[in-house]
Parts: sequence; structure tokens; C-alpha cells
Amino acid sequence: MAKSELETIKATLDKAVATTREKAATLAQRHEALIKEREAVRFAPEPLDECIANAQRLVDEAHAQAVRERGVNVVRDLSGGLRLPEGARTERVVEPMLPRIAPELDGRLNVQDLVLVFPELLKQGLERVVREAGAEHGLDSKARAKRLAEIDAELARIAAEHEELRAGASGVVSIEPLPEVHRRIAFEQSRAASQLTVTVKGAR
Repeated sequence: MAKSELETIKATLDKAVATTREKAATLAQRHEALIKEREAVRFAPEPLDECIANAQRLVDEAHAQAVRERGVNVVRDLSGGLRLPEGARTERVVEPMLPRIAPELDGRLNVQDLVLVFPELLKQGLERVVREAGAEHGLDSKARAKRLAEIDAELARIAAEHEELRAGASGVVSIEPLPEVHRRIAFEQSRAASQLTVTVKGAR
């Protein structure tokens, strides 16, 4: 075989190797970018409106619970009247008084105290915090699930294409395998499906 033919074969092989490596690198970069996007989509805060709605719902629920647990004591303090102190044998008249909103010894107010008397003010304050926080809010649940499904499908396609490329280049070009993420994704999907099933059953 002539030297020129060998040089041509070598050049062709070198070009094929370079092309294979470049394609593998492109797939790996896209794979890495998708993994980062997937994590960002999964862990991003809820949309702004949903965060505010959550705040209002949580305050309403906490207020209702605080009234159930502490409302009677507030009424007793405001009404005054006859009282029989613990351990005493005779009752005494107690004047109406402002209730102690913070029953702890240090007298500090916490959110549970505020929610008892100032639920609407607390809602406004939380909404202001959410709006002014400057957080990067994510997608709503439906759009989030749709985007995650798209990313997972593309990750699977890239993994299959990359593995096929590695198998075809075996013995010629050394290509590092992609990070193993698909088992974790499958586990996350299975857990999400289980949680959805529990939620649906609980809603019946």
C-alpha cells in the first residue's frame, strides 16, 4: 500500500475519531445542562400567586386553630366575673382585663400569637414579603410536571444515543459514560406517583 494511501486512511480515521469525540462531548454537555435545568425546575419556589394563596390559607387555618385553642380564655379575660383560683376555697371577682396574647414568660410574640388577633395584618405582611423577596418563582404544578416529563424524555434519548456511540467506538475511541441519573429519576417519578395516589385517596 502506498504511503499516500496510508496517510489518507489515517486522516480519515483521525477525522472520524475527532467527529465521534465532538459528538460525545456535545451530548455530554447537553446532558449536564438538562440535569441542571431539571433540578432548577424541581426546586424552584411555587409561582408568586400560589405562594400568596398559600400564605392566606395557612393564616386562616392557623387563626381558626388558635381561636379553638385559646379563644375561650380571651373571652374569660375580657368578661371578668367570678373566679375560683386553683387551690382556693372561695371565689373572687375579677375585673375585665386585656388578654395576654403572648403567654410565655419572656412575653415575646410569635407568629402563632399574631395570627390569633391580627390575621388580616399578617396576611398583608406575608404578601408584601413574598412580593419584595425577589425570588425566582417556578412553574405551576401542571407546567412543572410537563417540563419535567420533557426533560426526562430528552435525557433518556441522549443517554441511549451516547451509549450507542460508546459501543460503536469501543476499541477505537475512549468515551466516558454519562452520569447515572436515570435510576434516581425513576425513583422520584415512582415516589411522586405514590404521593399522588395517597392525595387522591385522602380527598375522597
